[in-house]
Amino acid sequence: MSRIHFFLLLGLLGIATSCYEPQEACLDVSATNFDLDADIACGGCCTYPLLKVAFSHRWVEADDNMALAFSPAWYTDGLGQPFRIKSIRYYWSDLALVNTSGVERRPTDSVDMRIVNTVGDTTDYRGLDNFLLADASSSSRQELGTFPYNESFGQLRAYFGVTEPANRAVPTSLPQRHPLGPQLGGQYIDAEEGYIFAKLELYRDTSATDTIPIVLRISGPANRFAFALDFPGQLRVSQGFSSLLSVQTDYKRWFDGVDVRGDTTQLKQAIWNNIPGSFSVLNFGRE
Repeated sequence: MSRIHFFLLLGLLGIATSCYEPQEACLDVSATNFDLDADIACGGCCTYPLLKVAFSHRWVEADDNMALAFSPAWYTDGLGQPFRIKSIRYYWSDLALVNTSGVERRPTDSVDMRIVNTVGDTTDYRGLDNFLLADASSSSRQELGTFPYNESFGQLRAYFGVTEPANRAVPTSLPQRHPLGPQLGGQYIDAEEGYIFAKLELYRDTSATDTIPIVLRISGPANRFAFALDFPGQLRVSQGFSSLLSVQTDYKRWFDGVDVRGDTTQLKQAIWNNIPGSFSVLNFGRE
């Protein structure tokens, strides 16, 4: 190579180098927007995987698995008596996924609220944002929160109802669209009783003249319970991707052996007794 060609090559390399601008982006491999081609880690631009939950609302017969239908559709109770459903809503809280080492993993997001204390005053409280309000009329996905784990899981653990101290939250202290925020249809009673863990509106007959539903409200610490659901095999979170947990509620189980035309207190107790066996995990994995 001649001296002229050598210096010309150096000049071209210098021009190419001076035109290159280092790329700034997310360099955290656990983030959903990880950029392998970036040179410089950005400041706070990374976004992390979410855990999303999809409720499937079904009425499972021996030979059929039907989506739950509302009035004018009708079902039969444990005594063969027909009835119609207007609405059903219920809470889950403190949901955790158990990995293959037996360690519980929860979404990491937090939420601020005001809590009513024992003397009736309110205090500020920050805790994990881990609440789901399932509406049987909707099967839409809910974002539970950030779930930055790359592990295999085999079980779900949660509470039916709202855990303490969040059950004493002031609904208006939370965002309007939050599960514990102000709800249309009245999902909150008062500071002493807290939230309605499950609310059912039923018509006790199939007649079109039966237009006033009975309203069953399950609430109070005595009606909150913990439960665990095994996964259909060991299922893994994919690093850098949000995960979807698909669960099913079989409402036929809620009404097994139940007399919908009997005393409402006994009816509510009988339904509550049946709820624990009505949940199941359908699938879990990358969204």
